[in-house]
Amino acid sequence: MKKAVKFLTCAYLIVILMIAFDTIASEIRTALKMWAKILLPSLFPYLVLSQYISTSGVLGIFSPIEKFIAKLFNISPCSSAVYICSLFSGYPSGAVCTSELYRGGCIDKEEAERLACFTNNAGPLFLISAVGGCMLNCTKDGIAIYCIQSMSAFMTAVVMGAKAKKVMAHNHAKKASAKPLTKCCQDSVSTMLAIGGYVVMSAALGAIAATSIERLFPYSVIWSEEIKGAIYFCLEISNAMNAISSFGNTPLVFAIICASASWGGLSVIMQIGGALPEEFSRKKIIITRAVQSLVSFVAGYVYKNLPHYCYAVSGNKALIVSLVICAIVFGAYMTTKRKSYPA
Repeated sequence: MKKAVKFLTCAYLIVILMIAFDTIASEIRTALKMWAKILLPSLFPYLVLSQYISTSGVLGIFSPIEKFIAKLFNISPCSSAVYICSLFSGYPSGAVCTSELYRGGCIDKEEAERLACFTNNAGPLFLISAVGGCMLNCTKDGIAIYCIQSMSAFMTAVVMGAKAKKVMAHNHAKKASAKPLTKCCQDSVSTMLAIGGYVVMSAALGAIAATSIERLFPYSVIWSEEIKGAIYFCLEISNAMNAISSFGNTPLVFAIICASASWGGLSVIMQIGGALPEEFSRKKIIITRAVQSLVSFVAGYVYKNLPHYCYAVSGNKALIVSLVICAIVFGAYMTTKRKSYPA
């Protein structure tokens, strides 16, 4: 039965590819241009640097910050370096660095699985410049999207750390072996090619799904753009941002974009899963990203509906200060609630 379903699915995809070749090819060309003009320059340098920084120990000068983050998130100091790098680099750099630490014996499986759930976020350059500046024509909103996404990941890290077994002192002793810069570049090239493949496949599948719906339900043409946005929201972030932003910069659209940034789509989940060892749980990643997406949606909608005087004068300062205060209070509360386990 399963073989028959697979055969019929493949046959259907081949037929649709032939029937709607021009439409699908156009979507693929658009996806390739986006990968070359936006994703490649905004991700590749950060992938290289994040891998090098997380294993070279250059963040040792920020040892007090690493220790604070380690205690707050209930992780090892070397994992704190991965979290710090994830704030400035896009996915799947967090998964790549997590795999390096796990394979090097620096962290155990439980900690590595937790780390992968909150260190794979959209890069600030992509959100601020590409999404905020180019798609929404508002850099301030790009900064807000980045802050909201970071807040959601932070809350996930604190909650998961509070529920997890306490990381013991002996887990902190081993350090990651330094990774040559040349090796970082080689691995990053492979990762970027994989990202390009996922983006193209997501664009093709999105076009196939949209075409199929239009042919099966002719009246759905009226909502073709909305359907395309919903499909890409589920599949891939770059195409989703491009499609959703075309509806304007309303509070609802902004909230959906914030949710998309935290969700990333199945493409991002596949990228993260592909960079992690096979024995790691993918289900946990899907659940945590879905929860982060919901939190980001609510935060984005609230931000856009704040009274005008809250941010008209001071830009995003009110938002950033509020998020920092909430994060500190939330982190302090959850740390006091952390469960104690025997050594």
